[in-house]
Amino acid sequence: VHTYEHLRALTIAAYHTNEQKYLSALARYVARLEQVVTASGGAIGDEWISGRHAHHSDTGYEYCSLQELLHSYAVLLQKSGKAKWADKLEWLTYNAAQGARHPDGKSIAYCQVDNSLNVLGHLDMDEPQGEMRFKYSPAHQDVAVCCAPNAGRIYPYFLQNMWQKSETGVVANLFGPAIMTTTIAGIDVTIEQVTQYPFEHQVTFIVRTEEPVAFSLAMRKPSWSDDHIVKGGSSKIVGEYVVIERTWYGTHTLVLELNTQPTIKLHGNNTAGVHYGPLLYALPLKHKHSIGRQYPITGFNDHFFKGFNKADESYQISINSQFSIDVGSKMNSFASTVKLLGKLYDPILSKFVDVQLMPMGNTILRKVSFDLMPNNVPKSADETGEG
Repeated sequence: VHTYEHLRALTIAAYHTNEQKYLSALARYVARLEQVVTASGGAIGDEWISGRHAHHSDTGYEYCSLQELLHSYAVLLQKSGKAKWADKLEWLTYNAAQGARHPDGKSIAYCQVDNSLNVLGHLDMDEPQGEMRFKYSPAHQDVAVCCAPNAGRIYPYFLQNMWQKSETGVVANLFGPAIMTTTIAGIDVTIEQVTQYPFEHQVTFIVRTEEPVAFSLAMRKPSWSDDHIVKGGSSKIVGEYVVIERTWYGTHTLVLELNTQPTIKLHGNNTAGVHYGPLLYALPLKHKHSIGRQYPITGFNDHFFKGFNKADESYQISINSQFSIDVGSKMNSFASTVKLLGKLYDPILSKFVDVQLMPMGNTILRKVSFDLMPNNVPKSADETGEG
């Protein structure tokens, strides 16, 4: 946890002094950070980092580590002005952090993994029952009462860093439904984001001022976006941002449309997963649920989950796989969301099977990183079931 917390001190030292020793140390830290972060954005947080690399099934990330890394990404974003840190902050929030919360919002996992095959208190099935960090709990009193309150900081810190001021105006770094109020040149300005992001990739900005005021509105162009459209104003690209410069007065509406498609991306360790916009998609795994400790407030309990369908856990993916989007009705929460439909390869049955993937944040037991199909399985095979 403190490794990611102390990144902030190093960042501040590097940007405040501009001394080479701090700049070099920060560059080395950032390079090493990539080695310990999983596909979902979760960084190794199960007490020991030295000599290890992130792994989809045995890298446990503590919820405190998620919060501290998110905060450090925010400081890097503020000091550097580079949108890549907003990309990472958003990815961590909507995937690793949301994926380590129980979907009902009443408990979190002290430690969680990307490929969550069991949640029984301990990661290794052969370990003694004394290890209780890998479970869902509202308090985790039998381990340490730190992760539960830190979980309550994730979205406030996310919201706090959605907007920043620039020399010429304001910058929308992060997307999601929210209202921001500020003062520019002594004039009150309100900007509302109306959107179902991250489940849709369109954001409507409603800008309100009671007096004329000139400023620039910069909107981040995420690294996953293939193209974009702006409706309601003339824009230009400045680095990693879409910028509109004008005099604002009254109420003005802009729409930013970010275009992308489901994409298969390599995760390392000879695995790959399905990404769609700011979300990592997962194959939900069937499980048996049991309740542990029950707390005085109704509905707040410790939860354990045991997977029972080993066949699903063995599914593999083709780097050429294609997934279609099942939008259904309007979606605005992880409980009711966009699904992806496609096929994975079943090595036991030696054929492709139909699957329905959900955002990682809407799952408990799941697979997000799938072994790549072996070379003896044709990657151009007819994915209609005749692999």
